[in-house]
Amino acid sequence: ADGADGTAGRSVGDASLGRAAHSSELYKGDISDTELCARLMEDYLVRALRDAAEGQVVQASAYALGVLLRRVCDCSAETPTRYQEWYEANSRGDGQPPRSAAWRALSEEERRSYEVWGSIGDALRRTVKPYLLVSAEARGSLANRPPEPSPLFRGGVRYSEWLVR
Repeated sequence: ADGADGTAGRSVGDASLGRAAHSSELYKGDISDTELCARLMEDYLVRALRDAAEGQVVQASAYALGVLLRRVCDCSAETPTRYQEWYEANSRGDGQPPRSAAWRALSEEERRSYEVWGSIGDALRRTVKPYLLVSAEARGSLANRPPEPSPLFRGGVRYSEWLVR
């Protein structure tokens, strides 16, 4: 499938890792970061939120959604509105996505956030939109400590490439 920027999406059908429990589609070993983020949100984080009534699972899933959207996907509270305005202003009017020149005019962060936001369905958008507004902060003595480096998250890392190493 073509990406929003006109480039072919990266996927290798013969590197399947298994099936989603509720899907007939195979998981692939080499998928785009956008597809990876969308799958994490839909197949795991949002399902965990829906399946759990309250407690640590809800808190952990909500926190993970917020971090994934804001830090990895570069989404913000303004992304849904800005994406819609950009799409409507640059769409060709015949149901085709915006031209590649409009895509190239965006910053890298805008492209990443619009690509993720544009790739997920309306139901998932409605579910995750509140988590663009919520932020978790450490209070007290934890607030003054520098964050510990994570073995999993580093800014600028392309996770789809890291996962298949």
